[in-house]
Amino acid sequence: MSFEKQQLELANWRRRALTAARFVPRNRANLETIRGADYYTVYANQGGDGEGNRIAWLAIASPDYHVTFMIWPDDLDKILKVRDARWEDRTTIRIGMVHLSPSFWSMEESGLSILAGHDDEAWSLALTLPAPMLGRIITALEPLRRYLEDTRPR
Repeated sequence: MSFEKQQLELANWRRRALTAARFVPRNRANLETIRGADYYTVYANQGGDGEGNRIAWLAIASPDYHVTFMIWPDDLDKILKVRDARWEDRTTIRIGMVHLSPSFWSMEESGLSILAGHDDEAWSLALTLPAPMLGRIITALEPLRRYLEDTRPR
């Protein structure tokens, strides 16, 4: 692939990401407080990536922040494997995209870990959520499986 084509592909990827992913910080007063899974809101909606591809918008929100992920159809099966992924073992699973970056998911002793960045070592955003959040995320995405697996253009 030529350098110009790589640059164009990267620019298109970033443009799609800018229109698709967003991170909105909210109240920072409670960032140090550890909360249970009921503290968070999880919801998913169907959508597109601007190029006719079907995606799911996965939102994880609390009074402190709101993070929205782009989830592609092949990510639905990957998310089921997160329980066995460990960052220390270098088995994080790349699932979706957030804030212009791919996101890497794993289950650690402290809970569900989501790292967003170039890779799982050079990340710019890190979330640690209670372990039961993974089940809530899977439950939110499951009703969209049929929509995402439909290959007809959106």
